[in-house]
Amino acid sequence: MLTLQAILNLRLEKADEDVELTIQAYRWAERLGQLAVYDSVYLALAERRNADFYTANRKLFKRCQEIGVQFVKLVE
Repeated sequence: MLTLQAILNLRLEKADEDVELTIQAYRWAERLGQLAVYDSVYLALAERRNADFYTANRKLFKRCQEIGVQFVKLVE
């Protein structure tokens, strides 16, 4: 429950998708070797904002590490 409370207390900022973000998301999907783009949209946005990207998805984290992406962090 503490984690949920911490998440609910985060300051959120809405980010609208635009053409450049969409193009960058498809580039990320290609780099990751994925057909689905949904993870890539978040990666492209984190890259654009120069922010860390936190994920509990071990497969995504491992693949990012394999291609040298340092801003992706694993949440355990």
